[in-house]
Amino acid sequence: EANFARALLVILCRLAFFAALGVTAGSLFSMPVASFVSICTLLMIQISGYIQSIAGQDALLHAHRHSPASAPAFWDHFFSAVFKAFNAVVGPLQGFDPLELLTTGQLVTWGMLGSVFVVQGVVYGGALMAISAWVLNKRELALPS
Repeated sequence: EANFARALLVILCRLAFFAALGVTAGSLFSMPVASFVSICTLLMIQISGYIQSIAGQDALLHAHRHSPASAPAFWDHFFSAVFKAFNAVVGPLQGFDPLELLTTGQLVTWGMLGSVFVVQGVVYGGALMAISAWVLNKRELALPS
């Protein structure tokens, strides 16, 4: 029962992050654009493993060249830096799947729960909360004419 409760708390932390993402997108954009931005962000989080493998490669466009001994071009360095930066931002959100651990009978530890809470709830959720609070503070909502 305790393992199941910890897995549910991990899922609750993820839902809190998703709610913060939706509120921030809703405060920045209109409803259709906010939905699109939220879905795209969630898809990017899901494919962060693939992005991590791309970021680990030395030359991304090297396969399209005819001579394999040629030096990496500017675009190789540029895209490698972009993928590494994207991986640094989105990588911690990937985490582990608590439902997979439950189905295989493995333990969801308090350390796992704490790390998910700190990363997704406090750091990323707090940053999204600060952005949306700042935007809503700058907007002039419901002022009399």
